[in-house]
Amino acid sequence: MFPDTDLQRSFLRAVAGVADGITLVNGISREVLHRDGRPVFGEDYVRAGVLGRIIHEPCVVAVREAKAAINAEGLNLALAAVGGVSSVSDYQDFIDAGADAVLCGSSPMYLPDLAAEIKASL
Repeated sequence: MFPDTDLQRSFLRAVAGVADGITLVNGISREVLHRDGRPVFGEDYVRAGVLGRIIHEPCVVAVREAKAAINAEGLNLALAAVGGVSSVSDYQDFIDAGADAVLCGSSPMYLPDLAAEIKASL
């Protein structure tokens, strides 16, 4: 995820023509703290990669923003989305946001029939 649209567009222009596509997002780096403010993983790891269901909505937003930038710039880049997919509707969120493909990270370990459910919905 990019802190601003200009940086995102610069990145997309730089990889267009070199890569066929990009993958968004996989994990979001953020502070992970106990309720009292202490770092969960210790003082050396205040920020950590957060994965799974909790990041689904921000990942959908990132895909939507990247797709809009790709279209506005006329770039030939495919988007593969990942982040918190645990249902057919999560898959559809990414497709609706402009993803060309949707990846499942850890969810198949807990939901082994998820890919079959998504395929059956198509």
